[in-house]
Amino acid sequence: MMTNYFGSCLFFTMTIIFRNQKTSIKYQFDNIYYQPKKCQSCNTQMLARTSHCQQCNTCFQKRDHHCIWINGCIHYSNQKYFTMFLLATSVGGVCKAVIDYQFLDYVMHFTTNNLLSYIKCKELASFNIFRTIQWNLLHFPISSMSFIMHTMIAIMVGLLGLIHVKQVYDNQTSLEKRKNSAIKADLINKYALFVKDQNGNIFILNSENNAQFRNSKYIALKKQESLKLLQTYKPFKK
Repeated sequence: MMTNYFGSCLFFTMTIIFRNQKTSIKYQFDNIYYQPKKCQSCNTQMLARTSHCQQCNTCFQKRDHHCIWINGCIHYSNQKYFTMFLLATSVGGVCKAVIDYQFLDYVMHFTTNNLLSYIKCKELASFNIFRTIQWNLLHFPISSMSFIMHTMIAIMVGLLGLIHVKQVYDNQTSLEKRKNSAIKADLINKYALFVKDQNGNIFILNSENNAQFRNSKYIALKKQESLKLLQTYKPFKK
């Protein structure tokens, strides 16, 4: 039953995701996370918040990662459906784990063939949940492994789903979070620099966009100012 549930969740998610492959949405270049440039693989002008996927061989806006389970990229047009899939899978794992535990608890108490073994085990030590699992692994290995597996699925997939909920709320992708860490490391190691032009606009000066600042007048921000700015910087408001 639960196998059909997981299969239905995956099929529904893949159907929704691939039916909602919109072409593009408008974002402004912030000149810190993203600067105007061409994609070297597609040889086309990249939009803001766009990155190239080598597996799909396509550029996607707000690309988060390439998911092997749906064999496609998670990006702005399908991230909410992917998040719903993760949360639904986690709920299904919880339900199946509860069913398995109730079954194991029932047979442990009311199966006459194993009643003597159960009584001996109870006399040897306090019969907590870990002792219960140990006893059931010996007598009902399939149901016990099913309980353990679905509990782990519920926890791990649920945590991943909550991470994506947080990212949707913050309007930030995993790639952008890693880019933030990379920029911070470059600022600390002095490979990059925040600058302010004559109009007060903030830019980042690094190896990618060094050429456009060669003949421009700008004021360099101090490292502490740059790090403080990066700490509170929200590139794309919700």
